Amino acid sequence: MLYIAAGWRIAALRWPIVALNAAMLLSTPVEGTHYLIDMILGLGVALTALALMEVHRRRCAASA
Repeated sequence: MLYIAAGWRIAALRWPIVALNAAMLLSTPVEGTHYLIDMILGLGVALTALALMEVHRRRCAASA
């Protein structure tokens, strides 16, 4: 999720990053390294981090 968020604004990287990330996520449970709940909670952590960074960015912009 963080890779997608980082590359989303760059049009040339957008879909290759989404495809690479999807392949990585699909292979994770097959390899046995993580359970589905690990991936769901990891997504929650990533989205929370992105939301907190957006709040921080807005506060910094407002104080400048």
